[in-house]
Amino acid sequence: MVERVKAIADIELKSIEPYHQDFLRNLQICTNLVVLILILKGLWGLLVAYHC
Repeated sequence: MVERVKAIADIELKSIEPYHQDFLRNLQICTNLVVLILILKGLWGLLVAYHC
């Protein structure tokens, strides 16, 4: 099953890939929320929110 919501409360504490952590750090992003928007045919879109 597809994970529909991914939340990272603190990129420094979460175990994520080093390149992803470096990318977020370079953009001065501290937290990250991604929500998949699904319809019957599949992925319709993404809702993404960041806290810098």
